[in-house]
Amino acid sequence: MRPLAAIPAALLLALLLAPSGCKDKAEKITSPAYMLDLLAKRWSEARQTLQSDRPNLGVFRTVDHLLRFRLPPRIKKAYSGDDKQQLLAKLRELGRAYRDQIQSRLDMRGNEVRLASGVTLEQFRHAFAGLDEQYRQLEAMTGGP
Repeated sequence: MRPLAAIPAALLLALLLAPSGCKDKAEKITSPAYMLDLLAKRWSEARQTLQSDRPNLGVFRTVDHLLRFRLPPRIKKAYSGDDKQQLLAKLRELGRAYRDQIQSRLDMRGNEVRLASGVTLEQFRHAFAGLDEQYRQLEAMTGGP
């Protein structure tokens, strides 16, 4: 029994002696500001890839995940601005529109993201351009680029 009792004590000692730098980094990468910046970068990447004849549609899965699943709970939990409710409403509105206009035009079932059957690249570009205007409104609210 004695060796088993030493394990929790050793673990506690290791946790106490571990540097706190990891905690600060974890808080930074889950902050609303970081997450909004990450969304801005991925959205910009999505804009750029659609200018290509062979766009990387995988970025749209990342944008979907950030916009619909990662950002709203993070804003709800940790955002401290006066416009918190308006920002949440805008994120949810954009997330719904993204699901309807973008996700519905993609086949994201496999590892590789593809256009859904019957959807042309021009149709997809047009749908994204319409959402891009809504995204720019979100950027204006958050002071983004």
